[in-house]
Amino acid sequence: MYRYQVYSRDIADALPADVPHADAVRETLGGATAVAAQLPAGTADTVLAAARDAFTHGMGLAAVGAAGVMAGAGLFSLVVLGGAGKAKRPTKPAAEPKPGALV
Repeated sequence: MYRYQVYSRDIADALPADVPHADAVRETLGGATAVAAQLPAGTADTVLAAARDAFTHGMGLAAVGAAGVMAGAGLFSLVVLGGAGKAKRPTKPAAEPKPGALV
């Protein structure tokens, strides 16, 4: 799945080779926490630190992407709606209708 790509890549690089249930650790932060609860203290700390770092890295990238989308939407709005609400002033005054003329 694409949404786990950054997390999975980062956790796979940092995960010790002998961790049981490594697939669960690579899937989500919750999976890593559940597996770490069953591991010895030293290994559990390593797994949790790697999972937190990978999750934080993914969140940072998502935040930067979201900020870019919001900035683009703001610029688009300024370009498209920049003149909205401003009345156009006539260049010359409208001529008064002549008495008796059909309007």
